[in-house]
Amino acid sequence: MLRFTSTAFAVLTAATAFGQQQNLPSSNQRAAQPAQAPAQNQNQNQNQNQNQNRNSTPANGQRIENRANHAAADHADHFNSHIADCLILKNQEEIVLLKYGKEKTKSNDVKSLADKMIADHEKAITELRPLASKQHGNEELTSLESKNTTVATTREARKVNADETPASGSGSIEAMSERWHRLEMRTAQECITLNKAEMDKYKGEEFDQAFLGSQLGAHIGMLAHLKALEGETTGQLAQLVPQLESTVKEHKTHLEQAMGNAKRDQKK
Repeated sequence: MLRFTSTAFAVLTAATAFGQQQNLPSSNQRAAQPAQAPAQNQNQNQNQNQNQNRNSTPANGQRIENRANHAAADHADHFNSHIADCLILKNQEEIVLLKYGKEKTKSNDVKSLADKMIADHEKAITELRPLASKQHGNEELTSLESKNTTVATTREARKVNADETPASGSGSIEAMSERWHRLEMRTAQECITLNKAEMDKYKGEEFDQAFLGSQLGAHIGMLAHLKALEGETTGQLAQLVPQLESTVKEHKTHLEQAMGNAKRDQKK
C-alpha cells in the first residue's frame, strides 16, 4: 500500500510539472475561465453599442439640423413672397388713384407728376413680380375688383370665407396667407373707393390740393411700411426694399413741392 501511494504521488507530481512546462491551465484556472468569459463578452457588446451610438448620433443630428434648416428656408421664402404680394397691391392701388387724379385735374404740372409716379410704380411692380407668390404675383387689382366686391358684399359671405380657413393641420399656413391676401385686397379696394368719394367733393384748384394731399399721405404710409421691412426680408427682396424706399422718398419730395406751388398759384 505504501508502495502504491508513493508511486501514484510520483506520477501526479510528474504530470503537474509537465503541465506547467507546456503552459497548460491548472484545474483552478480552468474553473475560473467560464466565469470570466461572460464578463468579456459583455464588455465587447458594450463597446460595440457605444461605437454604433457614436456612428449613428452625428448622422441623426445632421438630419434633424437639415430638416430645421429646410423648414426655416421655406418659412423665409413664404414670408418674402407674401410681402411682395402686399407691395404689388399697394403699388397697384397708387396707380389706380394716380390715373383717377390725372383724369380729374386741369393742371399740367399735376398731370406730369402723376405720369412720372405711375411709371415708377409700374416699374416697382415689374421688379416685385418675380419675388411674389405663384397664386397672386400676376394678379391685377382692377381686374379682380368686381369679383372680390361680390364675394365680400354681405357679412354672411365674409363669414363663409373665414370658415373656409382651417385653424390647424395640413396647409394651414397657406390657407391663412390666402385669407390675409383677401383681406388686403379688400382693404386696397376700400381705400380706392373712399379716396375717390372724398376727392369728388372738390373741383379745380381745390381738387388739386385734395389729390396731392391724399397722395402725400399715401406715400408717407408706404414709406413707413418699407422702413418697417428693413432687416425683416431676405435675398433679392431685401436688396429691393431700399430702392423702393428711395423712390417713395423722391415722390414725397415732389408732392410737397407741387403742393407748395399749387398754394402760390391759388393766392395769385
